Amino acid sequence: MNYFPLIGKVIKRKNMETNNKNQISDQINGRPIIIEQQPQKKNRIGLAGFILALIALFTDWIPVIGWMVWVLGALFSIIGLFKKPRGFAIAGFIISFIGLILLVAVIGAIGMASV
Repeated sequence: MNYFPLIGKVIKRKNMETNNKNQISDQINGRPIIIEQQPQKKNRIGLAGFILALIALFTDWIPVIGWMVWVLGALFSIIGLFKKPRGFAIAGFIISFIGLILLVAVIGAIGMASV
């Protein structure tokens, strides 16, 4: 049998009736109990920006591909900053900023070497 724990009490799952996708109700001692689960919000564009910024951090030395991945990662991270949750978008933005500093350093080193 499936049991579902709820605030120190064990309720048999087969006695529960499902109102909708995210709500389960039952009665304990004549009182209705409603458990409502909020769907988790996702910021997929912020996550994509984080992943691309992380990849770009390690592929900065490839002249064109690394720079394109970096620009896409920075762009997606900036777009993701306007949606919630912002955690991966902020991390992607910071990594993109670090990548920008490395990119400027590499271009500066190449410029100094050619002089």
